[in-house]
Amino acid sequence: MSSWIAFRQELRIKHQRPAQDETTKRLNPQIALLTCVSTDNQSWMIFLERIMRILLFICGFLAISLNTATTKALEKNDLEPALRALLAEKPEIIIDAIQLFQQRAEEDQARATQQMLSQVPLIIDSMDLPFIGPKDAKKVVYEFYDYRCGYCKKASTHAKEITGNGSVKFVFLDWPILSPQSTKAAMISLAAWQLDKERFLGLHQNLLENRGNYEDDNIDEVLVRSGYDAQEVRKHLEKIGMDISGTLAQIAQLAQSLGIRGTPAFIVDNGNEQPELLPGFVPASQILERVSN
Repeated sequence: MSSWIAFRQELRIKHQRPAQDETTKRLNPQIALLTCVSTDNQSWMIFLERIMRILLFICGFLAISLNTATTKALEKNDLEPALRALLAEKPEIIIDAIQLFQQRAEEDQARATQQMLSQVPLIIDSMDLPFIGPKDAKKVVYEFYDYRCGYCKKASTHAKEITGNGSVKFVFLDWPILSPQSTKAAMISLAAWQLDKERFLGLHQNLLENRGNYEDDNIDEVLVRSGYDAQEVRKHLEKIGMDISGTLAQIAQLAQSLGIRGTPAFIVDNGNEQPELLPGFVPASQILERVSN
């Protein structure tokens, strides 16, 4: 194992380089890729060690599979110097391994997402979430949003447009990820929904169209403008705050399980096929086209 220890020490010395600025990262995508994998030498060494273990495993597997006199003679201590020389000559192997790992991780996430999407209607139906449109509609659109998200604001009229023909249900999944102010707005909107469901859509649109901050005074002004009694909503929130926090946690867990990385994101269930995930801003016309198929 002394050769392995020496190899690790040599790699540690070789990879102690100055920090790269943003311009260098843009000019050299390999540096940017490595930076994403690790930002410190200790993590980098751990990653390299894992790569070495994988390579050793592969070589050992080949030695067993080939079943020749030469490969039978190969042992771990014989392979380490060979791998050391290989990586010194062709360090791009590490980049290839990283890219392969990322590709397989994305494929695994895609499969997991498809499995989870089939469960979305059951999961969401068990939660008391705001919606408009027919309660038992077969065609449903779900939106993950944050009230401070610029592209969510751009989609502020989607719910009304998509449910205009009376056959589609639109479900609101508030996922506050941008700031504590996002969470404040989310808590208030869910409390308001429980008090007066008829006024919720107006409140939702007003919160999205708000150009100021989301501190208490500003939120109260939006509540009043939307037809709510701000003090009544806040008193109700004091009573059920823990329940609403739990609901927001469930939404966050669902988004993460689906591999959603930001807001907005839409799920379209046309009642005939597997629900479809549409990440990012999507025009209402495209969502209507998909939900109508």
